[in-house]
Amino acid sequence: YQGAAKVTKCNLDREAYTLSGCTPAPVCVSPKDLTGYSVTETSLDRSSFKVQVACADTHTGTAKVAQCTQNLGTYSITGCSKKIECASPNFEGYTVTEQNTVAQTFDVPATCARGYEGTAVATACSKTGEKYTLSGCKYSTTTCAAPKATDGYLVTEAQLRKILFDVSVQCAPGYQGAAKVTKCNLDREAYTLSGCTPAPVCVSPKDLTGYSVTETSLDRSSFKVQVACADTHTGTAKVAQCTQNLGTYSITGCSKKIECASPNFEGYTVTEQNTVAQTFDVPATCARGYEGTAVATACSKTGEKYTLSGCKYSTTTCAAPKATDGYLVTEAQLRKILFDVSVQCAPGYQGAAKV
Repeated sequence: YQGAAKVTKCNLDREAYTLSGCTPAPVCVSPKDLTGYSVTETSLDRSSFKVQVACADTHTGTAKVAQCTQNLGTYSITGCSKKIECASPNFEGYTVTEQNTVAQTFDVPATCARGYEGTAVATACSKTGEKYTLSGCKYSTTTCAAPKATDGYLVTEAQLRKILFDVSVQCAPGYQGAAKVTKCNLDREAYTLSGCTPAPVCVSPKDLTGYSVTETSLDRSSFKVQVACADTHTGTAKVAQCTQNLGTYSITGCSKKIECASPNFEGYTVTEQNTVAQTFDVPATCARGYEGTAVATACSKTGEKYTLSGCKYSTTTCAAPKATDGYLVTEAQLRKILFDVSVQCAPGYQGAAKV
């Protein structure tokens, strides 16, 4: 209050004296309850009112102050409410960053954890000590299947569950491009492979048995493969280029050697120059004491004996002439095939003796 305070005595017995001269000063009065606020009063004079206010550490909001509207009126403060402190829930299935767990300014970013799917939502509590809630994520069982055909791709499967899908792929040898794998959309649906196409090359035959192969270039534009029969085979080796990308070039002309065994040589004189049936070369003649035309015939399978034919033991025998006058005869062998008789003119005879 302000003014010149004055007191006037009474006129009568028991009459009240009077007070005068003071009037309300032009100032505001502080609120009685400042709980939840931090207040700095610089001036309460209505003409130069200056009060700064903020929420206390235990409260949150936007603090505001309003000047009184009459002398000795109480200025008002509003905007702050007691913090509602939320407790943490179980994080299973969620990845959470608790930036602010006060309900009024709640800021808890959340995503579904690895292996879970959905849209994670964190919802503030309604009273202190209550746990905030996490929702929107569920354990994912959706699993992709491998495609039936993977020709042209080298695939490594680490994880087929869609939410954790981890399959690496590259083009297989003989294929070119940028290999790509796309996960499935539905449970048990096959993931897809794409991006690889056959390269313009030929592929080696799977079975090279019987051949000696030198591959200089399998590119169809510069194809060069040299081929020969292996030591175990015989023939004239030939190679034919493939007619389409990733086709198999062909090799022909060599067959497994058929090794003939030796027969009994009785009656024959044999020179075994080559006993392989396909290139058989075994000159033969009839042995001494045998007659005919010797023939050596190759076998038809390995280990089988080749055959000798055409010669037979000769039993034709010459006899001595009844008259040998004029001749001196020495008979060593009278069998025709081995005939061995020597002759000369007897004493008293002349000429060239012949038998």
